[in-house]
Amino acid sequence: MDSGFSSPSPVMNTTLSYGPGLSKHIKATFFSVMIILTIVFNSFALVVLYRWRRDFDGISRLMFRSLATADLAGGVLIFVSEGMVMGLGHGYAFEEACHFIPFVCSFVVFSSIYHVVLMNIQRYLAICYPFRYARLATAKRLVFLLLAMKCAFLGISFQYLPVQGFPFNSFMRAWCHNNSLPIDPDDYATIDVGTYATIHLAISGTLYIIPFVLLTFINSRLLLIARRASRRRHVSVQRYQESSNTQMCTLGLKGLRTILIITSLYYVSVIPLFVAVCAVIWHPPLGRQGYDALFFVSSAVLLSSCWWNVPVYMSTSATVHKRALELWQKLACFKRVR
Repeated sequence: MDSGFSSPSPVMNTTLSYGPGLSKHIKATFFSVMIILTIVFNSFALVVLYRWRRDFDGISRLMFRSLATADLAGGVLIFVSEGMVMGLGHGYAFEEACHFIPFVCSFVVFSSIYHVVLMNIQRYLAICYPFRYARLATAKRLVFLLLAMKCAFLGISFQYLPVQGFPFNSFMRAWCHNNSLPIDPDDYATIDVGTYATIHLAISGTLYIIPFVLLTFINSRLLLIARRASRRRHVSVQRYQESSNTQMCTLGLKGLRTILIITSLYYVSVIPLFVAVCAVIWHPPLGRQGYDALFFVSSAVLLSSCWWNVPVYMSTSATVHKRALELWQKLACFKRVR
């Protein structure tokens, strides 16, 4: 029986025939830019945290440093691996790099998402339950929690490696060998995806949905709190001059804007991949015809959080924002002197 891998659809052939070289150049350029942005922004954040480490409390410093380190190491590794796959296109080295990507992407994405969850939970507890937060939040507990998270995500991500006995062995080998997703029923007839793989996918999907639900709840609560604080300030400053009133209202809405930016960026990074996976599952022809562009765009947006997470979250702290501006001004003066 002829497998779907050996006969791509006419739409796929048409898409590839218009200029695969251009597509490779675009992707290679994108990954190169992402590597530079990831290194620059995360390294800058680490320098700020080290240079003014006494200005931050232990929990915030540890959280920012852990997120920056994870995004820096994981982001560079992913973009280099993706660049190798896009540049090689076929052959033994291509397949080996392709086998490695699902494992790295799974670990980095889960680690980054749950770092963001922890940072939002920290912000929520510090605002809503300050005394309980001060009593329970310690650096040792946070280190233990981060290590436990990384071990759990490593265990989950290891299952995507094409190793004999692992649930996705045949699936990953077929995907990388043929450079296409096994979407058609004929493709699945030759691939052994057992009950364990289904359970693993269910667990991974649940772990992907949990932070979405948690952040929706937490950020909704923070939005309500920021909105109430904004209204109180607006009422309290009505007794003052119009200029003073405008200034105070602007300050009152600062927390509201911060939460909106954080929430929007999280949804922008997470939702496209969820939509892409659902589209492939519910409409298989779309996966066969346009999976390459669909998954490239959604994965690119998701992985872009490796460089924007730390700058966005650090910019919400007045102390961090001030120190970062000082460091930037020193670098600018150094360039002018040279």
